[in-house]
Amino acid sequence: MRYHISHDKEYRKPDYFCRQKTGNETLLHNHFTAIGVHILDKVAWEKALETIKIPQLVRARVAQLREENTPAIDTESVEMTLESIRRQMHNLYSLAQHATNDETIQTLTGMLKDLEKQKRETEALLYDAAEDEEEREEVEKEIVKFEQWVAKVRPLLTDPAYTPSYEEQRLAVRILGIKATVFPASGDYPFRVQVDVTIPTIVSKLKHYVTHDLR
Repeated sequence: MRYHISHDKEYRKPDYFCRQKTGNETLLHNHFTAIGVHILDKVAWEKALETIKIPQLVRARVAQLREENTPAIDTESVEMTLESIRRQMHNLYSLAQHATNDETIQTLTGMLKDLEKQKRETEALLYDAAEDEEEREEVEKEIVKFEQWVAKVRPLLTDPAYTPSYEEQRLAVRILGIKATVFPASGDYPFRVQVDVTIPTIVSKLKHYVTHDLR
């Protein structure tokens, strides 16, 4: 997002912009485009609004989010692996105490170093799992908040006098996975903005895309 500093009385609204010039002549790698925040936000909300009005799409999106919000690490399996490593290390310590041959001691020392490395890596996985759990709890809070909000506002959406807050609109856009592709204002493009909603394939028959021509 870009804010403009005005040195005169003319006020310019903030905009979203993207500049790419990586040597490749394709549009993806060589372009400059900008669009007013108020324009793109309005388009995104309109797309969210038409999705919210269809309960099947909302339920499908929420189900998809919950399916994706599953633990990335099987902590039970990691704990079992860690316990196995500890047992192996304990057994090697016992063998090392009774070893008298230098070659045997050297071999056991190498095996212990390898197990210590495995133990550190496995313990690191448990730390990652703990952080992942916190993140998943935050995601679930967002999902619940969205579900409650949709249940509350859906009956109000037919009232032209009702306008959700900007924060509520952003929550809906984020949860619904709304993606906007903005093309340069000049050039031979079929549209200025294309807005899509990410939803599971099981309800693909309900999915439709709306192209907004803002030129």
